[in-house]
Amino acid sequence: VAVADPVQALDPRILGPLTGLAVRMADGHFLLEGGAELFSYLPGETVELGAQALNVGRAPADLTVEVDVRDASGARIFEAQETLAVDAGTARKIQRSWKPDALDRAGYEVTVRLLDGEREVDRISHRIEALRSEPAGPEEFVRVEGSRFMLGDEPWYFKGINYRPGFMAGYPHLNLIARECYDPEIIERELDWMQEAGMNAISAIHALMPPNPESPLAYRDQLDFLERCDRHGMKLFFIVPHGRPYQGENVYAL
Repeated sequence: VAVADPVQALDPRILGPLTGLAVRMADGHFLLEGGAELFSYLPGETVELGAQALNVGRAPADLTVEVDVRDASGARIFEAQETLAVDAGTARKIQRSWKPDALDRAGYEVTVRLLDGEREVDRISHRIEALRSEPAGPEEFVRVEGSRFMLGDEPWYFKGINYRPGFMAGYPHLNLIARECYDPEIIERELDWMQEAGMNAISAIHALMPPNPESPLAYRDQLDFLERCDRHGMKLFFIVPHGRPYQGENVYAL
């Protein structure tokens, strides 16, 4: 934290938050990670929940981790709590499994709290969504009839842009393929902006490439992204890296 004039640091409007930040950092107790393994789930899947409590202080600490899942109405539907003895300079994990009877399409809020005694010292919250399991019907796709685009029985007019999520600007290019880069909170915010501006289509010019394409969860972030676009009324032209169906062909002769 820096100020242009040291005298400004004595201003109560700055001094209070500044000393609060210093005290908080000196505590040394943080959530290194926490929440659900994935951002969206298919019906019948088990939701893996967990957290990692980090102690970078100078002494051992007994830290309590609370995991809380609530539905769209705010009702708690899952909770877990465990107190961990965390040595200085180490981290400890907890993990819990939640198998819902059914997934609510309205989604859920997952909150992980880290407590030092009765005092909350850190918190992580994020949403998880329920993916649709049925395939899209023909009526959901834009098609060409004559010189027009059609959606269902109505003419459809393209109003869109090329799209790279804002989180991509903060990562080295090669890291774009990593799962930890995917941030649905940023995507939701940007889809809201585009929907408010009247857009109805985007060209998503980069798809995440999973490290293990054979894994059942390999393309879960792509499915999550497609689901979010659908909820915002966005039609999608999705470019898959290295997907070159006409490679080696004379495209002018096709």
